[in-house]
Amino acid sequence: PATLAAAIAMSVAEIVGGELCATRPLPPLPNVARMGLGAILGWACHLGRNGPGGWWVLKLIQLRFGPDVVVPDIAGWRKTRMPRRPDTAYLSLAPDWVCEVL
Repeated sequence: PATLAAAIAMSVAEIVGGELCATRPLPPLPNVARMGLGAILGWACHLGRNGPGGWWVLKLIQLRFGPDVVVPDIAGWRKTRMPRRPDTAYLSLAPDWVCEVL
């Protein structure tokens, strides 16, 4: 059914310890919180507006560490460790900061 296909398309799949884990999309209220937090951190940390700057802040970026694939809600890297904005579909450099919205 179309509803099932839409739910699968919106799911996030991760591989942890050889196990495939699929998470459902966040309900509206936590999703709004994630979007708001990402915007605030983006302005303050990524762009340096009313904050420290010097960070790349990315939402729902795929991270690959060996056989494991994880997708944190929000992750941040100091620009001193990752001087250029990533332009790949995934990263293998561990973030300096991670946030999961529950």
